[in-house]
Amino acid sequence: MSKEDSLKKQRERFLSFSFATSDLLLEVDENDSVQFALGAIKGLTGNRDAKSLIGSNWLDIFNKKDRMILKLMVKKAQPGLRCGPMLVSFKKAKKTQNIIVSAIKMPDKTETFITIASGNALMNQLGQLTRDHEERKPLDKETFIDAAQEVLLMASELGQDVDMTLIDIPSSDKAMKRFGKEGWDKLSADVDKLLCENSVDGGTAAYLGGGHFSIIHDSDLDVDVLTGKINDISKEHDPFGEGLEIKTKSISADMAGVSEHDATRALFYTLNEFERNGTELTIGALNSNFKAFVTANTHKIQEFKNILQKLSFSMHFQPIVNLKTMECSHYEMLCRFREGNTFEWIMFAEDIGMASEFDIAVCRRALNYIDKKRKNTSETFSINISGQSISDDNFLLKFTDEIAKHDSIKDRLIFEITESTQIKDLNKVGEVVARLRDDGLKIALDDFGAGSASFQYLSSMHVDFVKIDGKYIKNIANDKRDMIMVKNLTQMCKDLDMKVIGEYVENEEISNILKQIGIDYGQGYYFGKPSAGPGYSKVI
Repeated sequence: MSKEDSLKKQRERFLSFSFATSDLLLEVDENDSVQFALGAIKGLTGNRDAKSLIGSNWLDIFNKKDRMILKLMVKKAQPGLRCGPMLVSFKKAKKTQNIIVSAIKMPDKTETFITIASGNALMNQLGQLTRDHEERKPLDKETFIDAAQEVLLMASELGQDVDMTLIDIPSSDKAMKRFGKEGWDKLSADVDKLLCENSVDGGTAAYLGGGHFSIIHDSDLDVDVLTGKINDISKEHDPFGEGLEIKTKSISADMAGVSEHDATRALFYTLNEFERNGTELTIGALNSNFKAFVTANTHKIQEFKNILQKLSFSMHFQPIVNLKTMECSHYEMLCRFREGNTFEWIMFAEDIGMASEFDIAVCRRALNYIDKKRKNTSETFSINISGQSISDDNFLLKFTDEIAKHDSIKDRLIFEITESTQIKDLNKVGEVVARLRDDGLKIALDDFGAGSASFQYLSSMHVDFVKIDGKYIKNIANDKRDMIMVKNLTQMCKDLDMKVIGEYVENEEISNILKQIGIDYGQGYYFGKPSAGPGYSKVI
């Protein structure tokens, strides 16, 4: 048998196998265009033949609400592994018909083969079970942002109108006590399941913690009905049968003309605002849609980019003092924006995912300052790097490049890791810290406290300095619990060969207590406020 005859025979077998369980076979390219069609399309739709599908978008023959999940099914299809069967609905004249769809890719081929069958009751049930299994995967905040971005851009491509609804249970702390941990966990799981079932693709829903949920759904979904179902679930799990107060806010998620990068920023910003303020969002742009957010914030984002590009901010210096000698050990360099509130700018940077760009700009500014203005001194300085940045591979590439340009002075800069709660992969960051220290850099861990997370940080990364959170320091003279806590934290750090810094040192009494406890360095107004230039008068 010739090679051509062999290939023909294989194709005939494949077609026979396909039609043994289906009515229609489609071959679809990467652009969703039908390249080959064979089967009973007329029998399914009542008004077309198979050849008429060639060159068209295969999704157009399905009901709009099912196109998203079908596109995702094809995207997930792996060579040699079938996706489906999936139960969806088919457009047939003026009525809808439930059908079964499966997809498979062949090795070394970019095309996808799709089979469509009217199916019997048993196949319909199997298709629904498969769909349920595929869809019910509740997400956390980070994975929700990734999934939502993909779904929103896909919806824009398909011309599908979708919304994002934020669901808030404001009394969650009280409710958790009333429900108990087991009851609350069951409530959360049932709400997760309900949201997944009502999401646009069967999976883009998330429990964000603190009674906050989010879902991407078709714009025609009745949110009031959904809220009623959540309330019914809460009553089922409530020992008193009272249920919970449910608040919602829906945002039109039209992404037409919005870049992928801006879509991510819009999602990031929205969810951060939601976590801070619940459904009482303060951003006017969010009353309408994400496009309005992007439009309203384009100027602000560009202004922030210009600030970073031109290094249009100043650095102030606060002394950190050796408590034994009362000499200045080093200065912390604190950023001050020339226009606007510094804290608000930094929050904005974190909310739109630009923290790493900001940290690179501060690093560049600090190294240039030491190189040009303090090169002939022996002064050492510290700057902040957020946990968001230290976890970012792109930031690390830029960071090491900046350090390499100033190799001769890198030992005069200490890097304080702030917002450590942003760190998701402690082991990875621990390896990064180890590499930086091997390269001669000094690392500090900022805002160290008594929580279990702080101990996890110390077990995962070895740093040179640990700065104890000022909230434990400022009342140390009057609070025995704070005194014991700080003393124990200090001893633990010393046992691990790490120097300890105490911040919020406001007077001589606190300074003396920290010295007696064994803390190495102090920072606070007692030694000096942040000023435009490094300067310190020894306290006697």
